[in-house]
Parts: sequence; C-alpha cells; structure tokens
Amino acid sequence: MNNKDEKVVFFNFWFFFIIAIFLLVIDTLQISLSNDISLHISKVFLLESYLQTLLEVSFICIIALCIKGRVASKIYHLFIAGCFLFLLIHCIDFILIRFMSLSFWSALSVVLDETFDNFLEQLYLIGIPLQVWFLVLFPIALAIPCIGIIIYKWLQQLSFPGKNRFHVKKIGFFAGSSLLILVIIEVYVMSGVSMDKMESYQTLLPWKKTYFGTKYPSLQSSFSFSPLRNEKNLKNQIEDLTFSIENKPNIYLFIAESLRKDFITPENAPHLARFASENISLPETYSNANATHKSWYSIMHSNESLYWAEYGMQGNTEGSIPLSLLKKMGYQIHVHSGSMLKYYHLDEIMFGENHKLLDSFTDFPHSDVKNAHRSDAQTIDHLMQNITEASGQVHIVFLDSTHFNYSWPSDYEVPYIEINAPSAHLRMFDEKKGIESIKNRYRNSIHYVDSLFGKFLMSLKKKNLYEDSIIVVTGDHGEEFYEEGNLFHASNLSDMQITPPIFYKLGDNKTFNNLSNKPEMSSHIDIFPTILDVVLQDDNLDAPTFFDGTSILSKFHRNVVISGKFNGSRAPVEFALRTKRERVLYRMKSTSLQNPHLRIISVKNLETGEYLSRETLQKDIDIYQLLLEDSASQNINNK
Repeated sequence: MNNKDEKVVFFNFWFFFIIAIFLLVIDTLQISLSNDISLHISKVFLLESYLQTLLEVSFICIIALCIKGRVASKIYHLFIAGCFLFLLIHCIDFILIRFMSLSFWSALSVVLDETFDNFLEQLYLIGIPLQVWFLVLFPIALAIPCIGIIIYKWLQQLSFPGKNRFHVKKIGFFAGSSLLILVIIEVYVMSGVSMDKMESYQTLLPWKKTYFGTKYPSLQSSFSFSPLRNEKNLKNQIEDLTFSIENKPNIYLFIAESLRKDFITPENAPHLARFASENISLPETYSNANATHKSWYSIMHSNESLYWAEYGMQGNTEGSIPLSLLKKMGYQIHVHSGSMLKYYHLDEIMFGENHKLLDSFTDFPHSDVKNAHRSDAQTIDHLMQNITEASGQVHIVFLDSTHFNYSWPSDYEVPYIEINAPSAHLRMFDEKKGIESIKNRYRNSIHYVDSLFGKFLMSLKKKNLYEDSIIVVTGDHGEEFYEEGNLFHASNLSDMQITPPIFYKLGDNKTFNNLSNKPEMSSHIDIFPTILDVVLQDDNLDAPTFFDGTSILSKFHRNVVISGKFNGSRAPVEFALRTKRERVLYRMKSTSLQNPHLRIISVKNLETGEYLSRETLQKDIDIYQLLLEDSASQNINNK
C-alpha cells in the first residue's frame, strides 16, 4: 500500500494543539480589546490573525516532524523549549502592543541599541522595581522553556501512539491551503480597508503586517532634509558676538513630565489655569516628539527631534546653543531637577560635557517612580531657597510626579477619590471600565504639581520679583488614555500624546499683546527663540543661523509643526506633520535624513475627523510632497 511508503512519525499532537489554542486566544484578545475597531474590520483582522497563527504552528509542526528521530533527543528537547519560548514571546508581544503599540521584535531592536544604563532606566520607567525584574520576572522567563519540556513529556505520556500518526504532506497541505486563503483575504478584502485603519490594526497581527495588496504612496526619492548645523562653527560664531543688554530679566523654565494641555483646568490645576489665563496661552501648542529624550533635546536646542541621532553621532559636547547664547549675554544658569537627567546622557546633551554651561546643578533622584513627589517637593524647595533679587539668572526646573504611576504624598488632599492602585496601568483587560480611575490618578498628580507651582509663584510675588520675570511652563509631551487606541505616550503620534501646554509670561507681556498678527500654533522649538527675543529686544539675532525654532513675537509665524515618534536611541523613522487643517503621518525607510525614502502612512482632516482614502492620497501625493518641502524650508533648511 502507498501508506507504507509515506514517512509517518508518532507525534505529540496535544502539545502543539495547546500552543495553537493559546495563540488563538491571544489573537482573539488582541483584536477584541481594541477600543476603536469596527465589527466588520475586527472580523477581517481576526481571520487574518488566525491564519497567520495557524501558519506559524503548522511550520513548527513540520520542523518537528522533520527532525524527530533524526537528531539527538537533547537537541529535540531544545527545539521543544524553543517552542515554549516562542509562546512567551507572543505573550510579551501582546503586553507591549497593549501599552506601547510596539511589537516584541521592535522592542528588542530598541533595547539592543541601548546602553545598559538606559536599559535599566527603561525598566524603571515601567514602574516595576528593578529587584522584581531581576529576582522574579527574568528568572520566570528563563524557567518557562524548561516548563515547556516538562509539559511536553507529560502530554507525551498521555498520548496514544495509534491516534497520533501524522504525515508531513498532510500538514504541508493544510499550511498551503491556509496560505492561499490568507493571500485571497489580503488581496481582495483588505485592499478595501482604509490606510489609517490598516496602519493601526496590522500591528495587532502576529506578523505585524500584511504582505499582499497593501501599498503606501511614496514621495519622490529626491527629497531630503538639510544636514544638522555644525556645533563647533556655531560656538565660534557665538564667541564673535557682542551684546549690549541693559536689563536681564530672570528666566524660569518649568518642564513637567507627561503634562497634557487639555487636563490643565481650574479643577485639576487652579494655579496653572489662572497663570495661563492671565498671560500667554496660544490656541495650539505641540511637542516635537512623543518621548522625553527627544522632546528635551528639541526644547533645549530649538531643533527638530529628527536630528536627535545625528547630534549624537557628531560627538557634540558643547550643549544647548540657546543656553550658550544666554551665557554669552552674561546669564548664570541653574538646574533644579526631580527627574532623571542622565537618561540617554541628556544632562550632557543639554548642558554640555561636565555641565560646562551651568553655574549650578542640583538633582533629587528617586529609585521608584512612586516617590517622584518627594523629589519634586525637594526641587521646588531648593528653587525657592535660591531665588534672589540678582538679575540675569536662568532657572530650569524638571518635575516628574506626572509620569505614570502618577505620584503625590499620601497625606495630600486630592480632588479625585475614585482611583486605581498605583500599578493598575499594568492591567490589560479592564481599560474600558477602569480608564477613568487611571485618569483620576493622572489628574491628582497634576493637582499636586500645580500646588508646587503655586508655592513658587507665591514666593516670587512676595519678593516682588514676579512682574519682570520671564516664566515658561510646558510638558515634555502629552499623555493618551485610549482616545486613539493607545495608552500613555511614546506609542503614537496622536494629538493627545503631542499636545503639552506652553504657557508664557514674557515680563509684562506688552510686546505680545501689541502684536497685530498673533500666532495660533507653536511648538517646543519656539521656546528659547522667544525668550531670546524678549531679552535682546532691539538687538537683532539671526535666529535661523542657530536653530529651527521661531519666536512667537516674530512677524513670521510657522504654520506647521513636526513631531517625531519614539524610536529608542535612534532617530525617529516616523513623524507627524501638523497643520491647522491636517495631520500627515510620514514614515522613512531609513534613518538617514539626506536619503529618507518617505512614504505617507495616513492623512487626517482635523476639521471633519476623516482620513483620506488611498486613492485620493495617491492622486494628491504631489501636494503632500510640497507641504513637507515647505515645512522644511520654514523649519530646517536655513542652515
């Protein structure tokens, strides 16, 4: 009979069946827990997920059938351990997608590019103590492959050999059929899914993408950004400058972690809300990145976050050019920090090697994000102790309580009582019913930071130093609570993640109030150009020579903002270009700004909330190439 000629292997069917079922359950949870996915699209993506998973498991089964009996038992058991490791990777991937829209392999790529210190800092920022990572979670992860071998042997003893006879050809036929169905779905069904939904939902798939029928419109390959300004040349130019400044108002810059503008209300932040209403609050303010390190770089250097990696590769050691200009004008610069400034060596990137730009540097580190409120309280107390009547002082203040887990003292009277426990953000399945209590934690932390800012204002006013001071308050980025399907920050370029407040008090504000044409849109890169504009007054500075930002007091107002997406230590490969009417999401095939090979991922009409179809975008591709070129000429090309 023909059956005698076919290769038959006794096969532990139940082991691979359990893996398949477990992965299918993860697929179901991944799709069903997505807040903004429609029923029709969820069915399509769920079927696509199932097919990709079945193909994965079929491929593993074929390998198992091919090597069983042909390799040593220990090697086969290593393969079985690898199968359970594969299962663990899918579980970790599920968690990462839920909270950061970042796949396991993307996260691994980011981690492998990091220094060990930055890796530890990222673990710390998640909110789980390092001892738990190293004494509990990592050992469990290492033990799981061994558990897989034990389960395999146990299931093998329960199996009946006569009922577990499999042919490679049969599994190969099943895999081939699944692949054919998958191709048909991608070509004929998914081609009708809009670009924005495709971009959002394909990250939920086991393979994180579809391979047939999905194409994004590409810009002309000739487009490129200008190279970063040479820091040494700029320093030489600064040395040659002379300034005659009669009055040097004191400058206070506050940067709070994860501070979102629409949460600054009289209920959540009475002092900040009053400060904004009495001074300058533009209608639209944006961060130039959705992650801390790139935002701090943009604030301090007044450069687009796209240049983050290039700045590091140049080996620059001088620190912020705007701060260098203030030093040249005779200012003394002081830093007071409740945040961890050594992350990505940001203290040196901002303030130069060995903090050469600073006259004093004081930080109050904390080993647990739950204790950030203590560091912030010490920071503000230190600031108030060092406020003097002497002019020509710059005080830069970093606050961290508004970073999740969101922190305030246990005896602090909070306005919101219904809150989740500090680590509730690690729950993966109750965001629809529990998100409001997580938001309340965030609101309470804002209220606490606001109380510290109120103490500062009171101290400044008691010393009669408030009226003439320049005060700027901002956040490094915003914070999202599933409004567009993501949580917290560094995961998406939604408005929630890139809209911090930027409140200005520019002395008596008369210069701004007398403007006939006030700006409506601004970003982080405009902060220091504005401060320098106020300090210099009639003493002109050729701003485009030194940075990308533009003073809000300028006659020329930029009508676009570029915000880069988190990509670890590397340059952003995705960025959003925001105008008054549209948000365009671009993706680079490489991190080279001189040869980016840009594709457009989505275009959202901000007035209607609708996304452009693939066909319309392809037809109007030249418009969006010109839009980017225009923004580059405004922000970047004056180098």
